[in-house]
Amino acid sequence: MTDNLEKWKVLLARTDIDYEFEDHLCIRSFEQLLEFEEQAGFRLPSEYKEYCQVFGSGVFTENRLNINCPRLEGLDKEPISNSDTIEAIKGSYPYSMDIHNLLDSAYIFGIGDGYIFFLFDLRTYNNLDQSYEIYVLDDEREHTVHYLGRSFFEFIREMCLGDRISLEFPALINAPENVNDVLLNHRQRAFMPC
Repeated sequence: MTDNLEKWKVLLARTDIDYEFEDHLCIRSFEQLLEFEEQAGFRLPSEYKEYCQVFGSGVFTENRLNINCPRLEGLDKEPISNSDTIEAIKGSYPYSMDIHNLLDSAYIFGIGDGYIFFLFDLRTYNNLDQSYEIYVLDDEREHTVHYLGRSFFEFIREMCLGDRISLEFPALINAPENVNDVLLNHRQRAFMPC
């Protein structure tokens, strides 16, 4: 487990942190994540659990992607539960039955600017990689779902800290207001803890 956490620590070390919020790092212990799994009734992807132990919840400022680690106060005490969010998404647009089925088996782990949701398809767990398929759903502009892969580490490295979201899915992120914002974004890839 320690070796697996090292790759996250190296990635974190290369990421600027907004230290204004440093005291509010919302990292989770391995034991807390196991407790969540027991309460929720499903396994979390192994790389996601590693991420939660090193980065914690927070916002990747370049693309304004907010990745959340599970709340541990109890599933019934969430301000808006995963299932409530999913029901709201399903009622917001006449999605196909395939998308409804995906949403029925989804766990939302992050959001983007606007109504962009990142989710694990809980039907797709595999013991070999200890992960699920990862999707992004645009519930605001194009009402589309895109498959992103299975590796949570690659998702963070490529989508949150890299340029993949802007290159492959430009409609999913709001463009910066001006050229200075673009220049700032490419020089600084920051993470703002919760």
